[in-house]
Amino acid sequence: MTTPPDGMESEGGIEGVNSMDITKDEYIPAHEHIAKFFHDDDTPIIAQMFDMTMYTGSASSTLHVFAKETIKLLNAIADLVNNDPDVRGRLKVAFIENFNVSNAQLIYPAEVQREISQFVDAAERYWKAGYDGVGINTSCNHYFATYLSRFTNNERTDQYSGDAMENRARVVTEIIEGIRSRCGRDFIVLILMSGVEENLGNLGDNSLCISLEEACEFARIFERAGASCLHIRSETYGHHCAGFMPDILRVPEHGHTGYGTIADLGKHFGRMVGQYEGFGSLLEIAAAIKSAVSIPVGTVGAMDPRVTPELIENAIADGKIDFILMTRPLLADMHCVEKLREGRLDEIAPCTRCMTCLTAPYDMGMPLYCRVNAALTRAFSDDMPEDYDPVEAGEKLNVMVIGGGPAGMKAARIAAQRGHSVTLYEKEDRLDLTMDELSRIKGPHERIQDHKNYLVRQLELRGVTVRTGAVVDAGVVSEAKPDAVIVAVGGLYSGLDVPGFDSVIPASALADGVGVDFFVILGAQFQGCEAAVNLARQGKRVSIVNTDSADEIYRNGATWIRIQNKIWLEAKGVRFYNNVVVQEIGEKGVTILTDAGLEVTLPADKVINAMPKSSNCALYEEISGLCSRVYAVGDCYAPSTIANAIARANIIVRRVEREESDRAALSGEGEVYTASGLRHPRVPGAF
Repeated sequence: MTTPPDGMESEGGIEGVNSMDITKDEYIPAHEHIAKFFHDDDTPIIAQMFDMTMYTGSASSTLHVFAKETIKLLNAIADLVNNDPDVRGRLKVAFIENFNVSNAQLIYPAEVQREISQFVDAAERYWKAGYDGVGINTSCNHYFATYLSRFTNNERTDQYSGDAMENRARVVTEIIEGIRSRCGRDFIVLILMSGVEENLGNLGDNSLCISLEEACEFARIFERAGASCLHIRSETYGHHCAGFMPDILRVPEHGHTGYGTIADLGKHFGRMVGQYEGFGSLLEIAAAIKSAVSIPVGTVGAMDPRVTPELIENAIADGKIDFILMTRPLLADMHCVEKLREGRLDEIAPCTRCMTCLTAPYDMGMPLYCRVNAALTRAFSDDMPEDYDPVEAGEKLNVMVIGGGPAGMKAARIAAQRGHSVTLYEKEDRLDLTMDELSRIKGPHERIQDHKNYLVRQLELRGVTVRTGAVVDAGVVSEAKPDAVIVAVGGLYSGLDVPGFDSVIPASALADGVGVDFFVILGAQFQGCEAAVNLARQGKRVSIVNTDSADEIYRNGATWIRIQNKIWLEAKGVRFYNNVVVQEIGEKGVTILTDAGLEVTLPADKVINAMPKSSNCALYEEISGLCSRVYAVGDCYAPSTIANAIARANIIVRRVEREESDRAALSGEGEVYTASGLRHPRVPGAF
């Protein structure tokens, strides 16, 4: 096996996918500008390089297995687009044509070496452009990881085979050595590697997975080859996200694998990821690897210094790690490091660990959005052409914000930050009771309360006048004479015209199920499923009644939460009834007509209304003639998620001083944002 047969020559990597191209020398000047931008701010820059090809580098039979799983995934994607058979067929054909599933073969040595050369060439271009170094991703089931692990590398018989540690590491060490020969000793070569592997898809079947002891040996091999430092992740077969966001293994139950099974976080993963309540999950694994080498070692895994400053500082002081790596906290607040340095922890926009940001690989192609930072991927777009931070208003207005939920608080903060005089009115005695209720329902993993505390603190810092216990109507607006009004009063609970519906309670009012055994939840979108998770954790018997198709289940939930929580609910015995007609809600329960045409009464001690809310435009319409600038945001405009409520509030208030001629486009007669961030024509009647 020395040369590939005819027709098997590699076509090289995919150019320009989610990054600036570096495949040719002509692209170096563009990267010189990037390097200069960072260096002018006294910040080093390291480019991460990886081959996105998953599971296909070192093996052929493994490829067949995962190709079949991928086709199942494509079927699921087709289901999300209204079960279109034409879409399903095109997806299958595209996958088979591009990956040649029917004739999958081992990657021949000449092709492996060509891949190595491409990476060394790219590293040299980064070096010439002025970058400080490169990181090579050898983890998370990408191409290089398939050589390191016997989970995939169990068929080769050449110098890259899985029968010896040196052979398994060779594809990486040859890249390191190649970079060193071209770029010298001062150029940083960071190796991103798995500190341990776990087979979540078939929990406990770990005989071929990389152990912590093997990872320590790989670390020594990489150091000898010339690696500058190590970035420790894990590999979780069957659950891409958990490899670098291991805290997701605590959703919705500690140890949930995403397959309905429960891992013991103190026994699996080398017995070293069960500590610290999800933060610093890989810290002890990184510490073990650091003890095996003399080069610096850092790790990812909810390393959030806003939440756990002492944990991280002590780990560095005690010599467990040398540095940390974080992404989500920086997505939530691009000024995070600056605020940490200045001790302004309460001013940091918190990552709430909601997983809105990560859509790969299930929702590939979706823009990357953040629940708390609406400017992420919207800055410099048509929505926010100016920048991440809002610019000072040219005309200073007296702005009235009605409603103290997340959309109202965000609107007030952005308006005040731009120099407007802002007063926020909330009819309840304190701000955003809804977020308090959500915090109780969702539990501690999604740090809803952190988000609320941040929003309230921002109002204080920006000088927003807050009036609680203040009911606003047209008379109040007329008396206040604002220049602009932002209506953020929330949506309306939907209802069913059936006997007994008046006994149903809203999902937001349910904190626990003490003294109650049987629950029926009306509504299967994310509101209903999150309520079901809360009750199933308490061991309650739950049925979810869905008057629409199965496509509605967990709709608008974040990608990974939507997928794994549905599986968990099913494993806990939660029953979904789809395409049903609700006939009556009585003392014995909820009577439905099933999609099989049968009349069934589901036992229920309590019935919960978790159907999607409807828009609430009454106040908007009442005051629209009293002020030239009246806009609606949040659920009263188009009921959705916190992420979408905050996004629209941010976008609207950045433009609030525009002339009245823009009012139609900004008051809801344009487009709405779905949970994925995609734009769709607005819902008729929604504001």
